[in-house]
Amino acid sequence: MRKFLTLLVAVATLLMFPAFASARVPQPGDPGVRVAKFYVGQKFYEVNGVRHPMDAAPVVKNGRTLLPIRYAGYALGLQERDVAWDPAKREATLKRRWGGGSTDCDYVVFAPRQAKFSVNGWPYGKLDQPAEVANGRIMVPMRAVCTALGALCFWDGKERSVTVVTWEKPPEPVPLTVKEVAVPRDKCEATVTYVDGRTEKVATERPALAKVQGYQDCYLDTAEYLKLWGIPESAMLFDPVRGGFLVRGGAGHAAVSIDNCEKPYVAFYTGEKGWWGAFFDRWPAESDKNSDPMFVKDGVFWGNNAVGNASAYLWGVSSDLSYDGQMVDTHLKI
Repeated sequence: MRKFLTLLVAVATLLMFPAFASARVPQPGDPGVRVAKFYVGQKFYEVNGVRHPMDAAPVVKNGRTLLPIRYAGYALGLQERDVAWDPAKREATLKRRWGGGSTDCDYVVFAPRQAKFSVNGWPYGKLDQPAEVANGRIMVPMRAVCTALGALCFWDGKERSVTVVTWEKPPEPVPLTVKEVAVPRDKCEATVTYVDGRTEKVATERPALAKVQGYQDCYLDTAEYLKLWGIPESAMLFDPVRGGFLVRGGAGHAAVSIDNCEKPYVAFYTGEKGWWGAFFDRWPAESDKNSDPMFVKDGVFWGNNAVGNASAYLWGVSSDLSYDGQMVDTHLKI
């Protein structure tokens, strides 16, 4: 009888706290995850271990790895029609499709020797190493291409190689459905307020905010926290070995400045304090004393300020982040 009562209490507790479905964030080696690799000075690249030839080799300039734009597109799975050069405008365009419609895509436009570039029609991107022409090929900084079109990009100094990790097919944009998340420390629960005014307490698979053993402060479990904002695991990508985490944003086109422009993607890397946005922008600065470098521990990607504020940048809204026994992230303007 006591066991039966215990079961009833457990079921009642689950009914009181809706739970998010448990599923793993896609990782390299999973079906639907694509891994490409380039080597500086070598005229070949690999996709999922299969070697393909190139007619131009990657180079390093001013600390950035430049790749022929056509092969950068092929590494992401783009088709021939989605890599284009406009000789009249002297612009190169890469288009990555996430749906079947003619406008169901993200696209980036580069011009040789120009620091500025555009994403989804908005000219807010700025490169620290412009694209250039070498041996008849448009060479572009690979990390900028990856972040704009949905991929993680890792540099290996020993191999002098670049590894690109992405989805075989990118996820669709994620609509904004949540306007506030309150996360208590070390508890598998959170309070979520939705855009339509509803508020509910939900159960999480793991504490979204926790004290991590071996570290002084509390940190956010990136996957658990972003799920609270309505982002499914399928719209995230995690490389626990190389140390990167990618998330799909709103990808809207209704912005008047970079500050309120929805980002197609935001990428996080271990050892860095700030995220990389699709316009090659970063937040916070590496000099920010109130932020800690992100890290992977026990198969979880952990961060603090960069992860906490990412939701606002993903949908191009302002936010207010506070901590008083629990972390509260509020979107002030929608």
